[in-house]
Amino acid sequence: MKKILLGIVCLLSATMLLQAQGNKAVYGELGGNGLVFSANYDARFSKNENGFGFRAGIGLATGIDVTIITFPVALNYLVGKAPHHLELGMGATYISATVNLFDSNETGGGFVYLPTVGYRYAKEKKGFVGRIYVGPIIIGGQAFFPWGGISAGIKF
Repeated sequence: MKKILLGIVCLLSATMLLQAQGNKAVYGELGGNGLVFSANYDARFSKNENGFGFRAGIGLATGIDVTIITFPVALNYLVGKAPHHLELGMGATYISATVNLFDSNETGGGFVYLPTVGYRYAKEKKGFVGRIYVGPIIIGGQAFFPWGGISAGIKF
């Protein structure tokens, strides 16, 4: 729980520091760094669309006996001419899972890592932003699973 609270504090701090910067977006994502569904905040480290930026979010997946909450964070790098960009990224997602089986409540958590390469559609000014990308999920540095994500949102 301490790791989750620390992650939230870091996310809020980074958001406050970057309020003066341009090129911010919010979007929903299927798959991707949030694993199932996530809501994300994305910002560039400069007023230029190209170059380095970051994203952070929160994800949720529930089933009959399982609840999974994810906290994806990532650095990304954009190249290209608006509205078409190549996006390269490296992210880490903290996963917290609760499983209820046979009147037992088990909770656990850990990190997965997600390098990504994809396409981002984003005009220079405000408006729609869309992303699609692929990359593996890396678990413990040993297990690799092919993965991808698609997202849509608004740039402001």
